[in-house]
Amino acid sequence: MEGYWDRFMRSGAVKDYLEYKGMERCMEIMQKYDSAVAGMGEEKSGADNVDRDGPFDHSYR
Repeated sequence: MEGYWDRFMRSGAVKDYLEYKGMERCMEIMQKYDSAVAGMGEEKSGADNVDRDGPFDHSYR
């Protein structure tokens, strides 16, 4: 994982950053399922997948 970050820090390329973030998310998913097998699985939710107003958003009126 550190290698992906180091590559991004050397190049500064968006492609390298996205590769690092993709690997970070992959590791989170793998840890989730490893924990689930052990009986302790809880999915971490990021701020980017939250519906702020929930199912009762009336802003369309």
